[in-house]
Amino acid sequence: GFFQPNTYDPYYSNVTLLLHMDATKPDGSFIDNGIYNLSTTNFASITTTQYARSNNKAGDFTSANSSIEPTGTTAQNVANFGTGDFTVELSQYMTSEGIRPLVTAGNYTSNGNGFYCWIAGNFPVFTANNTNYTSNVASVFANTLNHIAFTRKNGVLNIWVNGQLNYTTPMTLSFNPTSNNISRYAPLSVGYMMYHSQSGYVAGILDEVRITKGISRYNSEFTVPSGSFPNS
Repeated sequence: GFFQPNTYDPYYSNVTLLLHMDATKPDGSFIDNGIYNLSTTNFASITTTQYARSNNKAGDFTSANSSIEPTGTTAQNVANFGTGDFTVELSQYMTSEGIRPLVTAGNYTSNGNGFYCWIAGNFPVFTANNTNYTSNVASVFANTLNHIAFTRKNGVLNIWVNGQLNYTTPMTLSFNPTSNNISRYAPLSVGYMMYHSQSGYVAGILDEVRITKGISRYNSEFTVPSGSFPNS
């Protein structure tokens, strides 16, 4: 289920990244409210929009090559899931359909140790070890605010769109994206990709990006989150 905005999150100690996309630090980094409080290298900005989850602000990724990349040695731990459970989730709004990167961690090519969450046209995709995990059910559309979540529970990958299960399959790959091999500065990137045969960019906004390590937050149909995620 979903914990209402600004209330206590019992899984907060597992939140390795939390970007509300509504404020920056004095050094210009997007504020990370996750447990690591990471700094970021920014190729995106904050915009005022009616499609934001809260505060009328969200991350502006309308330009090609826009991204936010957590930096520092601790960044390698954000998506260091091993074979365990996880949740990668965000809200997304695109002005046109196409190849739309969401979150990339490590090298997701053959023999890699990372993964890539993205949208291909109208289909959410989870790519790992050069394999695309996706359904044939179109569920993500332009000019619509979508909540998308990628979860793993006991070795089963699930993709959720607006609270509905879109795809499920066994997937037991181990994820340990510790190298600086997928982006310009970091082992993790929001809104950017490399090592893929098709290039693309968000072409819209991203908001409320949250990664939870060791926990699958959604295991049945749920109410789409509203407002900002809790900071504790």
